[in-house]
Amino acid sequence: MNIKVFSLLLFFNISHTQENRDTWKALKESAHEIGFCVYNVNESFCDEHKIAKAKYEEEASEEEDVNYFVMKEEWAKKRMKDWAVKQALDENALLLVFDIDQGYENRERKSYLKPNYKYFILNLKDNLEFKIEKRSKKKVFRCTISHKQKPNMLENSLWREFMTGRFGLLKKSVEFNVFSKSKVKRRLKSFKRHFQTYKIRYLD
Repeated sequence: MNIKVFSLLLFFNISHTQENRDTWKALKESAHEIGFCVYNVNESFCDEHKIAKAKYEEEASEEEDVNYFVMKEEWAKKRMKDWAVKQALDENALLLVFDIDQGYENRERKSYLKPNYKYFILNLKDNLEFKIEKRSKKKVFRCTISHKQKPNMLENSLWREFMTGRFGLLKKSVEFNVFSKSKVKRRLKSFKRHFQTYKIRYLD
């Protein structure tokens, strides 16, 4: 192979890899801003939330139990693989969305504005639609992600099942709440944009 051609191909490959990393980083950071973390088997695992758990444990009173769950790579990888096999999906195309807020950041929430306490798995190959179902004066957006194909999403909002290995519900529409003390609309919009960019880049 001509050295110039090889150099050019190498340059494009490096640029493409860097671009993919930047796209993933942007998606991850935008998810953090609305109270979630994301995981894909082909991307670097986010290990930032152990600090949050330690913080809550330090601030808790002696009588208070801190039930804060941290996503672990071994757990997430197994969930993705098992779900892909169970639903005959491409494991590489799955995205796990995990609640990192879990009600701790906004303790003043009213009962009807419950935290998510959940994780769900989406298939990037689906024609996914974001929709805002409801907005509140407390700067909370109730949203859904859905598609019209055969149900293949996994949703689980029972943390006791987080530890057991159970899957959860098979769905084609997942509802979740987006909380933020400020700029919730902008942050949700940012997440949607970065999600679509990542999805398009994956399909390419």
